[in-house]
Amino acid sequence: MIEQLLKDPNTKLTDEFFAQVLGNNYKTWETFSKSLSTYDISIEWRYYKDGGWLGKALNKKRTIFWGSLSDGFFSASFNFSNKPELVEGIENLDISDDIKNDITATPSGKYIGVTINISKEAELLDLYKMIDFKKLAK
Repeated sequence: MIEQLLKDPNTKLTDEFFAQVLGNNYKTWETFSKSLSTYDISIEWRYYKDGGWLGKALNKKRTIFWGSLSDGFFSASFNFSNKPELVEGIENLDISDDIKNDITATPSGKYIGVTINISKEAELLDLYKMIDFKKLAK
């Protein structure tokens, strides 16, 4: 049922909807969404035919990450150009090794992607570090 809601363009993105999708992780979402103003980030939620509901997290006009919801957790996906200094910078961040091991390159090899799944509040620290890194990355 949750999957259908996330794929339905007519779904209203209310607090109740987020609570239903995230369940016990809703308080973590609230903490995170309230902290975004500290980073001067706003999320614009849109429905995409090929991906369902996605949140574009913006710092001014620059996309910092793409957010998505799943049953019980939320994700933030970051895209970086595949420059050696950026890859090295991510590898040197004080974040979970699981996140570093999941770095993926696009088929063209021009970009790399890093996705962080948040299912508990303790994981927010890694997400905040990645946001700070992305804001400084060029």
